[in-house]
Amino acid sequence: MPMIDATIVNVAAPSIARNLPATPTQLQFVVGGYLLAYGSLIITGSRLGARYGHVRTLRAATVGFVVASVACGLAPDAVVLVAARAVQGMTAAAIMPQVMSLIQRSYAGPGLARALSMFSLTTAGGFIVGQVGGGLLVALDVAGLGWRLVFLVNLPIGLALLVALCRYFAADEGDPGTRMDPGGVAAGAAALLLLIAPLTFGRDYGWAPWVLVLLALAAPALGVFAGVERAVARRGGSPLVSAGLLRSRGFPAAIAVVLLVFANYAGFLFATTLFLQDEHGYGPLGSGLWFLFFTPGFLAVTVGWKRLPPRLLGPLVALGAVVIVAGDLLLWWAGRSSSVGLGFALALLILGTGTGAMFGPILTLSLRSVAPGLAPEASGVVTTMFQVGSAIGVSVIGSVYFAGGLAAAAVWSALFAGAAGVLVVLTLARRRA
Repeated sequence: MPMIDATIVNVAAPSIARNLPATPTQLQFVVGGYLLAYGSLIITGSRLGARYGHVRTLRAATVGFVVASVACGLAPDAVVLVAARAVQGMTAAAIMPQVMSLIQRSYAGPGLARALSMFSLTTAGGFIVGQVGGGLLVALDVAGLGWRLVFLVNLPIGLALLVALCRYFAADEGDPGTRMDPGGVAAGAAALLLLIAPLTFGRDYGWAPWVLVLLALAAPALGVFAGVERAVARRGGSPLVSAGLLRSRGFPAAIAVVLLVFANYAGFLFATTLFLQDEHGYGPLGSGLWFLFFTPGFLAVTVGWKRLPPRLLGPLVALGAVVIVAGDLLLWWAGRSSSVGLGFALALLILGTGTGAMFGPILTLSLRSVAPGLAPEASGVVTTMFQVGSAIGVSVIGSVYFAGGLAAAAVWSALFAGAAGVLVVLTLARRRA
């Protein structure tokens, strides 16, 4: 649900603008407000699970997400919709880290690889399901609800999930001794907001000077966050991100690769959707259906990679980067064409195959070296990289698309994938040295 709701509103935005109505600024916050709240509070959400119990937090967050979704679907005006979307993002930030922590706590060895493979499948698939499903729901217009269905559909899904959570997962107590680190929460959220907000809204405001100032402040804000966390550790407290986690073998490099992979993926989806809708006249549903060509390769590799021995996961991720670059080159060629056809479909198939080779294995590589006690922290950091990478990808590749079209966007998409592949190769070489 959190990943679907990150994209499902994109295809419904024109209908919201017409029927609610909503100004362009309000519409930006309907889409971006969710991403801001989601991305800036994920690490905090992981700490909530450690303190109050992962299952209990997941249940409560799911209830909150469903209630916020209903509020979105029944919103009488744009102000209520913006506020409800922010609450949706806040509760989504508490859902994702609990899922990853429960996976790490419940599985080990080959079982963990299979579970993370399913997690990567649903995570990556959520973006595409949001695009296709959003277009389908708006097109169906059941009972005249139109765009409201993209939010109200979460009610039956969420209720089914709550039943499953109560049936299959016993409530856990958590660790009451885990402190919330309010200084770290405030500093971390501020730093992430300063990074994600300009990337989310910068293009819409023409990269105005104040947007660039906010983006420039993100680096010192991250430095302040690091200083706060070191001070908390010196006092014997519980920092949100501990030094032990960052010292875990291969973890820093792995989360950097996660960021680059999501930047590539989110930027690719954004640019190709605009290419299909703006340049070739496809509607929300028609453009979403094109991404079905992405799924066969993605599914095949996502299902099959876990049969490989662990020593081959790193090389598989590097190979996936090479395949994505090849797909982006074909997408570059398709972007220079006056029509979409076999070449475009083949590019999507290749890109899906490469993405499948990177998603699941990199999640396994990023988490398998982390001690079980650090699982909540690791989950929060990894899922934060999902959002930060997505914001960077949409911002950079989206801006390049508007300046130079799909061909230029494909080049930058290839650069993100190539950088991820180079980082993996360097990491593997260091381990062998």
